[in-house]
Amino acid sequence: PIEAAGVFTFATLDSLGGRALLALLRYEEKLRSRIPGLMKLFLVAGVAILALCTFGYIYKIGFRVVYTLLTLGVSLVFVVLIEKTSHGFNGRAKSVMEHPIILYIGKISYGLYVYHNFMLAIVLYYLVKSGIGHDYRFIAPLSTLLTFATAMASWHLIERPLSQLKNKFNFSSRRRTARFAQ
Repeated sequence: PIEAAGVFTFATLDSLGGRALLALLRYEEKLRSRIPGLMKLFLVAGVAILALCTFGYIYKIGFRVVYTLLTLGVSLVFVVLIEKTSHGFNGRAKSVMEHPIILYIGKISYGLYVYHNFMLAIVLYYLVKSGIGHDYRFIAPLSTLLTFATAMASWHLIERPLSQLKNKFNFSSRRRTARFAQ
């Protein structure tokens, strides 16, 4: 129902549209000069939306508004982050973004994305089954820990070994051989 606001493709067109807009702005030379102003606007609007959603969540008001606007706020902030990342960071931001822990999280980020909803469901199932119920003081840390552990295991046991298989094959010579064989 309302949780679909941040999951289904049509409900996240703001995220896809923000990235598409950024690509268009970067591609069209006439529009590149507008990027800095738009990024400031996106950052202010994104932070304001996230603050509004946080307020609504804390005080348990406007859940439909919170679920509807939350992905928009996150999307706007991430468009700014992606734009800034494409140019590189300087100073303190560079030392944070290039910290080994941040780089490692980047490596396992696909697993974090893939497994987070499953781990949340598993934690909820077992907490409800054990009688603790929907206590988010337990749910958030446990599901986060389980998601990170699963993503790390997935990276080291599945993703990295599969990725390293490409080094064992010479695809360019195989294509040439196949062409000459015809």
